[in-house]
Amino acid sequence: MSDVNQPTESESTRSSRGQSGSLVSGRPVSPSLLRRLAEAADGESGSVWFVASYLMLQGKHQVTGPYSSEAEAQANLPAGTEYGVFGPFEAPPTITHMPILQWDVTLGDNTTRSFKKHYDAFFWSESALRKFVLPYYSNLVSPEYATQIRDAFRQPDIIVMAHDPLTEYRMVSVSDTGGFRVI
Repeated sequence: MSDVNQPTESESTRSSRGQSGSLVSGRPVSPSLLRRLAEAADGESGSVWFVASYLMLQGKHQVTGPYSSEAEAQANLPAGTEYGVFGPFEAPPTITHMPILQWDVTLGDNTTRSFKKHYDAFFWSESALRKFVLPYYSNLVSPEYATQIRDAFRQPDIIVMAHDPLTEYRMVSVSDTGGFRVI
């Protein structure tokens, strides 16, 4: 009896060579890396590629991108075998008719940063962190990583946690000069 969920030999061969619909070429991928790549691709539109570490480094898989082509991702691939190129991830077009809050701030070095372009969510209270952020990062990375986030948020100068499209977090504090500082 044949299992319909098993790939055919030609599908398996195509995948191992990194062709048509493949996420990687020639190396097993852990479920934690697949989750991390899915989180990074979520919210993107069109066809995108990423560079990511096969192993967890500093408690999580390191991901860079998105890149618009495999060649661009390959150009950003660090030397060695710890990283790979993953893609293409096909995502539907982004909805553009929704009103979006524009938040531009001047940082301590007098540069202006558009938070809309760099971050996709903000968490203003520890209650929001407990409800949404800590369970999310506990599941995605580890409970220890979630604890690091909570402890960073509890620092007295932190006013908000910003979440970026690559599923990284950044703490935003008020700087000594009256501007904002992204940590």
